[in-house]
Amino acid sequence: MDKDIRFTQKKVDESWKSQVETERLKPNQPDATKKSSDLKSPKEPQQQKTQTPSENTEQKSATEEEGSVSFEQFLNSIGVQAMIQLGVIPNPVTRQQEVDLEAARETIDIITMLKTKTEGNCTERESSFLSQMLYQLQSRYMGLIHEATKEAAQPDDNA
Repeated sequence: MDKDIRFTQKKVDESWKSQVETERLKPNQPDATKKSSDLKSPKEPQQQKTQTPSENTEQKSATEEEGSVSFEQFLNSIGVQAMIQLGVIPNPVTRQQEVDLEAARETIDIITMLKTKTEGNCTERESSFLSQMLYQLQSRYMGLIHEATKEAAQPDDNA
């Protein structure tokens, strides 16, 4: 009763390729689907201006005010979550240091996956931050696992 189903003919919509090629060849023509208010004037040559550190900080603050989250901030939020799960930071709700090794392992696995998936696409600073954070979390996790196995192996004196 099992049927061997084979697809002999692929149906792939490749019309987008020609559309992209057409758009690529006409870079100076505005997209007809855009509103006239969305169209920008042609780029004028900009003068190179070196920014002072205070201007750099102001520019970063403006970006942060817009609600933009950097990759490092995103990683940091996941790292803080893992530190709460490892009992390094008190749980903000209960204000108690709680250890949840299973949740911590899952969070560390997610960070490991992010490191793998973003390899080659991060700045040197982001890559370094990610590697250091991952190392610290994994070390703390392994330390807690070692303590738990050590305690489990000790004979119970009250028995």
